[in-house]
Amino acid sequence: MHDELTVGDKVEVRGPIGRLVRLGRNHARASPWRRFGIVPLMAMLRLARRTPHQTLAHLVVSVRTPGDLIYANQLEADDATVIYTRQAPADATRAVGRLTLEDLAPYLRPDAVNYICGSSAFADAASEHLVNAGVDTNTIRVERFGPTG
Repeated sequence: MHDELTVGDKVEVRGPIGRLVRLGRNHARASPWRRFGIVPLMAMLRLARRTPHQTLAHLVVSVRTPGDLIYANQLEADDATVIYTRQAPADATRAVGRLTLEDLAPYLRPDAVNYICGSSAFADAASEHLVNAGVDTNTIRVERFGPTG
């Protein structure tokens, strides 16, 4: 939308649709969670942060540039990791590039539910990384966004 819309364009806006779906069956409920994507679970991370010694949640965000990062001032913590795909800040320790299994591996836990939110292409890639890491598909939840028709 940033690249295509101009002042005066009309846009149809709808409320949220869809749901998080799991990749596998027979999911055993787990308390810890890992979120690979940022919207709509920032509120969950804020809630987890109110828990003493918060270790249940970790948010991994993939974004093109620092200017594209929403909640930037809230993601400068040990429970959040930002991956830049096109341009990174000067103090970044990781080279720019798409999200990889190596980016996710440090945060994977066998007792966690893994939430993925993003475009279909991102959701497919992130899901594939988790499956390739041996994550039980029953612990993977996916929410895709994009055109609805």
